[in-house]
Amino acid sequence: MRRFVSAILLWCSLSACGAPTFVTKPVQVERLWIIKVATYADKGKMAQVHYDHPGQLTSDDLSLILSRLSVQEDTGLLAAKPTPKSVFSAEEVHRMTPGLAEAFRVAKRYEWVTFVSIQPLKEGREVTTGGLFIEGRQLHVIVANHRRVVQFGTEEHELLLTQPLRSMTTVSDSLTFDPARAVVSSGRSSMAGEGYPRAMEVVLNHQEFLAAERRAKPAVPPLPESAAAPRASGTGQGETEVLKGQVKRLESELERLQRRFDEQNAELERLKARAGKDQSAPPKTSP
Repeated sequence: MRRFVSAILLWCSLSACGAPTFVTKPVQVERLWIIKVATYADKGKMAQVHYDHPGQLTSDDLSLILSRLSVQEDTGLLAAKPTPKSVFSAEEVHRMTPGLAEAFRVAKRYEWVTFVSIQPLKEGREVTTGGLFIEGRQLHVIVANHRRVVQFGTEEHELLLTQPLRSMTTVSDSLTFDPARAVVSSGRSSMAGEGYPRAMEVVLNHQEFLAAERRAKPAVPPLPESAAAPRASGTGQGETEVLKGQVKRLESELERLQRRFDEQNAELERLKARAGKDQSAPPKTSP
């Protein structure tokens, strides 16, 4: 059965019922994550794309955004909704954001950013794929596959790595963001082609969200000079001279105390000798 499903997926990837084809440029390719920029191979379709790229998003900006993304499972109208699941772990956010920031920096107006995040399992791989782009001053976040478990080396595994905007199955879950006030809209993306299941998508007013985060973060005042980290000993000529002066003063004080001790000790010996003479002298007699 698994081979049959894999064969169907491979056939779809080749025929795709008129689905668009893409060209990609790698930005960061590692064992556990892949960041690329992509666009349509068809020049006509490419000319229709007008994104706000290159985009000015830093690693810190992207970390704030990715860490607030969640997937809400659809359980029907009557059932209670479970707690949303984070799209990315803290480790995934940490390792992917530098590459994503670089991808936004180099992306042209007709290119979008794609990502693949891989978590090794005891058996197989857990793969999350999707893409991002800025259009009309709003950030679009697409998650096509969330923690999908696949076997290494299968056709499905290869499709996830090479076509990250394509969902492998139809899902009714939704992509959410916290806070909800930053969400412009949420729904489904068909960028991979109309012949495939649509991916989860959320559109964010990311600039307003980031500005609010910066305002909420308290400013850290500069440390006064007296509270600055101490310099390493002996790193400055002035500091060396100060230390030498302190040592000389201590040596002088020790010499003074030693002289005082010697004087008091000598006085004590004189008092002892005098007391001994007084005790050995014969008592005087009255006439």
